[in-house]
Amino acid sequence: MSKVIDAFGEAYMAYLKGEPSNHYVERDDGNIRESDSAYYYFRTYDEWQPYEQQAIQEAKGRVLDIGLGAGRHALYIQEKGLKVVGIDTSPLAIQVSQRRGVKDARVMRLFDLDFPDDSFDTVLMLGQNLALGDIEDMRGYLSRLYEITRWNHYR
Repeated sequence: MSKVIDAFGEAYMAYLKGEPSNHYVERDDGNIRESDSAYYYFRTYDEWQPYEQQAIQEAKGRVLDIGLGAGRHALYIQEKGLKVVGIDTSPLAIQVSQRRGVKDARVMRLFDLDFPDDSFDTVLMLGQNLALGDIEDMRGYLSRLYEITRWNHYR
């Protein structure tokens, strides 16, 4: 039996423990870059990119944070008094985000969204979450997002 690799979770946990946490990201187009976990995953609101700051201001009601990572967006939303559920495929990311104070963090794949219809008012995808899968996967995924949000009530 092979061990499941949780590279991002390992990097988050290392940073949380004060250990070296830089990692390399290799894309399928051959691009390889070194990433600083502190910079990308543990920044405070004032350090975020302007598009992230603007997007997060639109969050309302109950929020689903897809690709929770170390929890920086979820923590900000909680501080604003909103309820947020964060999901990530990385068990270690869930542990790190919970240690940092995220109240509702769950291991879940984006293609297996296990929530009742109309559960959320806002969905955050402030990473590269739509770059995963083929077009048919995306159609099904976006349809499921539509079902679990209250978007269909705003028309």
